[in-house]
Amino acid sequence: DWADNYGTRVRGYLHAPVTGQYRFWIASDDYGQLWLSTDSNPANAVQIANVPGWSSPRQWNKYSQQQSALITLQGGQKYYIEALQKEGGGLDNLAVAWQMPGGAQEVIAGEYLSPMGTENKYRYVRLVAESEVNGNPWTSAAEFNVLDGNGATISRAGWTITADSQETAGEDGRAVNAIDGSTSTIWHTQWQAANPTPPHQITVDLGTFQTVGGFRYLPRQDSTYNGAIAAYKFYVSVDGTNWGQPVAQGTFATSKTEKTVTFDLTNSNEPPVLTNPGDQNSAVGASLSLAISANDPNNDALSFSGSSLPNGLTIDNHSGLITGSPTTTGAFNVTVSVDDGNGGNDSITFTWTIYNGLTLNSLTAAPQTTGQSIDYTASYSNGSNPRFKWLFGDGTAETAYAASPSVSHTFTQPGRYIVTLTATDDSGSEISKQFSQLIHRPLTAQRPAVSMSILYEERTGNDRVWNVNPDNDTVSVIDIVTRQKVAEIAVGSGPRALALAPDGRVWVTNKHDATITIINADSLNVAQTLNAPFASQPYGIAFAPDGSAAFVALEATGTLLKLNPATGAHLASVDVGPTPRHLSILADSSRVYVSRFISPQTPGEETASPQLSAGGGEVVVVNASAMSVVQTIKLQYGDRPDTEANGRGIPNYLGPAVISPDGVAAWVPSKQDNIARGMQRDGQNLNFDHTVRSVTSYIDLNSNQEQFVYRVDHDNGGVASSGQFDRYGAYLFVALEGSRQVAVIDAYARGELFRIDVGRAPQGVAVSPDGQTLYVQNFMDRSVSIYDISSLIAQGQNSISELATVDVVSSEQLTPQVLLGKQLFYDAADDRLARDNYISCASCHNDGGQDGRVWDLTGFGEGLRNTIDL
Repeated sequence: DWADNYGTRVRGYLHAPVTGQYRFWIASDDYGQLWLSTDSNPANAVQIANVPGWSSPRQWNKYSQQQSALITLQGGQKYYIEALQKEGGGLDNLAVAWQMPGGAQEVIAGEYLSPMGTENKYRYVRLVAESEVNGNPWTSAAEFNVLDGNGATISRAGWTITADSQETAGEDGRAVNAIDGSTSTIWHTQWQAANPTPPHQITVDLGTFQTVGGFRYLPRQDSTYNGAIAAYKFYVSVDGTNWGQPVAQGTFATSKTEKTVTFDLTNSNEPPVLTNPGDQNSAVGASLSLAISANDPNNDALSFSGSSLPNGLTIDNHSGLITGSPTTTGAFNVTVSVDDGNGGNDSITFTWTIYNGLTLNSLTAAPQTTGQSIDYTASYSNGSNPRFKWLFGDGTAETAYAASPSVSHTFTQPGRYIVTLTATDDSGSEISKQFSQLIHRPLTAQRPAVSMSILYEERTGNDRVWNVNPDNDTVSVIDIVTRQKVAEIAVGSGPRALALAPDGRVWVTNKHDATITIINADSLNVAQTLNAPFASQPYGIAFAPDGSAAFVALEATGTLLKLNPATGAHLASVDVGPTPRHLSILADSSRVYVSRFISPQTPGEETASPQLSAGGGEVVVVNASAMSVVQTIKLQYGDRPDTEANGRGIPNYLGPAVISPDGVAAWVPSKQDNIARGMQRDGQNLNFDHTVRSVTSYIDLNSNQEQFVYRVDHDNGGVASSGQFDRYGAYLFVALEGSRQVAVIDAYARGELFRIDVGRAPQGVAVSPDGQTLYVQNFMDRSVSIYDISSLIAQGQNSISELATVDVVSSEQLTPQVLLGKQLFYDAADDRLARDNYISCASCHNDGGQDGRVWDLTGFGEGLRNTIDL
C-alpha cells in the first residue's frame, strides 16, 4: 500500500523464446492497461488488454477485457511492452501474465524481460573455440573474464557458467574452474571416455544486464599446452537463447599469455531476423504470393535476395514478397537472405516443391433409383496429397475432406439434384465440379400405355417412328438411323392415333370413316381393316401393356371398345360419356383412363352466374377386365387469380392422362377456359391472356384425385394437346399446339423448366426407349422434328439440340390456299393473329368444331354466347 491516487508505468522489452501464438493477461488496482508493440519501437505499441475497474492481485479473469486475443510473436525478436496502473485508494497491485505456445498461464518470468535503457546491455556471453593450436579436439581455459565498456573487469559475483563438454573423470576439468580466480585450475573438455570434436563453448550468465566491451582469455598455465584456443568467436545475448552474429572473432597467438579482445557495442548494430515460412507446395501455373517476414531491432532498411527459386518466381528486393507463377515441376532448395546495410544479415532455407496442379475431370451420372446406394469416384489428375469432399444437393450435410476419391450416397426422394465435388491439395487451393444426378422412383415392370398420334417402333434392324397425317389420310414411317421417310401408307379417312400391337402390327384409328386400319410393319402394307360402329368416330387407341386387349375410344358415341389384340374381334364395350378421345392404361393393365375431350357444361353456365365449383374436366376410370366405369375424376375449376402468370378457368379440350413410368401419377394436358370472366359475370372484360390459357393437371393415382396445387400453368402458351414422359419419369414433354412449342416439365418439382421450339401445331410426342431422343409430330408443317435430349437426362442441362426435321407428306391433298388458311387457323405464334401465343382459332374450334362453352361477350356488345361448330 504505497500510496493513494497515483499512477504507475512499468515498461521494458519482452523477448519471445519461440515463434507462435501468445496470450496475455493484466491484473491491477484500480484501472490498468497493457500495451504491446509490433517490434521494439514504443511508437508501434497498441493496447491489448485492460482492467476496467479493479482486481485482486493476479486475479486474471474478473473482467473479459483482462485477456488479450491470440498474438503471433516471432522467436528471437524483442518487443516493447508496457503496463499502466491508476491507483485510487487501498492496497496496490499490478501484474502481467502470459501463455506461451503450448504452455500454461504464468507470470512473465524475468528471463524473458529486459528493462528500458538496456538497449546495448547484455546478460549472457559465449566464447566459442573453433579450433585448438595443435589441431587436437580439446579446449581448455585457466581463467575467463568479461570487460565493461571502459575496459574494466566486470565482477564475477553471481555468475553462472556452463559448457558443452567438461572432463570430470580423468581430472577436474569443470567449467566453473574458468571463473574461480585460480590460474592453477582449468576447464577442459572431455578426453578420457570420449573426445568430442570442436567447436566447444562456455556460456556465462552475468546475472544482471551489463555493458560488454570485451573479454580476457587465459590459457592453461601448467607444463602442457593442450586445449589452448586458436580460432574463436564471441557472442552476446539478452536472453541466452538468441545470439545473432558474433561480435568478435579471430585467432589467438600461440602463447600462454592472457589474451584480451575489446569491441564497442554501445552503438552496435543488431542483425535482422528472418522468419522461415516452412516448406512450400504449389502447382504449376498457380498465381503465388509468399511474404517473407523479417524483423530488424534497429529498424534499418532491409534488402532481400533469393536463390534457387522455382522458375517463374521472383523476390522483391525491398519487401521480400515472392510472386509469380511457377512454370516447371521439381523440388527447389530455396535460400532467402536479408541484409540491413550495416553488416547485419540473416538467411533461411526451405524446400519449395512445384507439381502439376490438381485438376478435376467432368463427371456424369446415370439416372438412379431412390433408396439405392450410389458409388461415386472423382476423376482427377496431378495434385499433391489431394483430398475430396461432396455436397449432394439433397439437404444432407457436405462431407468432410477425405483422401479417398470415392464416396457412397443414398437419395431418399426423387428429383434432379446438383452434386458438387470439391477438391484441394497441399497448395491450399480449392477447385470444384458440378454434375446432375437424376433420381427416380422404381419403375413399373411394364410401361404404361397412352394413345398418341406418333409412336416409336423397336425392331430388328433400324428402329422406326410412325405418325398419322390426319387430313392427308396417310401414315408415315421414318427410319430413325437415316432420319429419312421410308414409307407413306394410305389408310382410312381422318387418321387420328396409332398403336403397336403385341404381334408387331400397327393399328390406326380413322375418325371420319369409322374404321381401324391394321398395317403389316414388315411389308408396310395394309393387312386388315376393322369397321367400327357407323359414324362412331374412333379416336384414341392403346394396347394393354400385358397384351391382353386393344382399347379404342369412340368420340361420337361416347363408348370405350375392348377388342381382341390379334383379330380385332369385339370383346366388350362401356359407355364413358360424351366426346371421349384419348386414353391411357396402367402398367398392370387393370384400369383404363379415358379423357372426355370437351368438358360438360357447368351448372348455370348459360347464365351470368355459373356454378364454377361444380364444373370441371373429366377423366373416366374403367375397370379393364369388367369393362365397367369405376370412377370419374374431376379436374376442378382453377381459382388462381387472374395475374400476369396465372388465370382462372375450367380444364377443357383434354388430352390423354399420361401415366408416369413409376405409376404414381397421371398428367392431363388441356386448355383452361375462363368462364368466370366477363362484364356480366365479374365486371372484367375478356382479354388476350385471361380467356383461354394452357395447363397440365396432376392426378394422384393412389387416390385417383386431382392435386390442384400441382397444376402447371403454361403462361404465354397455346393449347396443351398431348404429352409423353422420358423413360425414367423425371420429365414430361407437353405439346403446346398453338404456340409451336413443347414444354418440358420437371415431374418431381412439378413446374415447367423450359420450352423447345418445334413446328406448327405439334399434336404428338414420342421418346425413344433409351431416353436419348424426342420426336414431335408437327401436324400443320407436315413434318416430324427430332431432338437430342441426352444432355437433359444425363446432365440436367435445360437445353436440347435439334437433330433433323423430316417431311412426312409427299403429295399434299389440300390446295395451297386451304393449307395456308388451316396453318393460320391453328397458329397462335403469328403476331398478326394472336398476342403472346395464347389464342388461335383452333383454341375454341378444334377440327372446326366447338368447345361446349358459354362465354360472357357483353363487353363486345354480344351478351352471353356459346361457341358454335364451324
